[in-house]
Amino acid sequence: YLNNIKYINNDLKEIMKYSIPIAFMGPLGWLSNYIDRYILGIMLNYSSAGIYSATSGIVGKPYSLVTNVFSNYFKPSMFAENCIDKVKKTLFIWILIVFVFGFISTIFLYLFGEFIVNIILAEEYRVGVLDILILFSISQTFAIATHASDNFLLSRGLSLKLLKLQVLMIFLIVFVPIGIYFYGLTGAILAKCIVELLKFIIVTSI
Repeated sequence: YLNNIKYINNDLKEIMKYSIPIAFMGPLGWLSNYIDRYILGIMLNYSSAGIYSATSGIVGKPYSLVTNVFSNYFKPSMFAENCIDKVKKTLFIWILIVFVFGFISTIFLYLFGEFIVNIILAEEYRVGVLDILILFSISQTFAIATHASDNFLLSRGLSLKLLKLQVLMIFLIVFVPIGIYFYGLTGAILAKCIVELLKFIIVTSI
């Protein structure tokens, strides 16, 4: 009985060691994803922040749906497989498909984005939105590619290491006010692209 208690306690310690960092990733992810629009609202105006949010929503929802599909397909095999080479192969395929999807989506928005914007957004919010829409597509491609790399680290039991990386990467947000200062609304999304690219490079290189 005492041995069973000992094993249970050891298991609980391992579970907590893995799960507690994941619990902190939720609010940290929210902060990372939404703080840029608050910075935009403070530095420019809330109208620009509204355009930024509306445009990101147009792109973000389809990308979010696709991310869930990819996760449901690749994640189980990544977590169930013990052979590191096979897990890395799964990660490579996942990232490759993400970039193919991102390329096709960006081309689609380049060709039909104006039509989509005219349907979804009011006339006063349409000026210059097409370029922002395309840039959002690029930034979201890097974001969901990073999600694949996040799951690779989680499948290896490296949740604490991933949390530390995410805490450090919060400071990449410094690119956003710099971009806004020089290029306004477009600068904000250009900075977003840089931030997401750097996140992808950092997490994938671990």
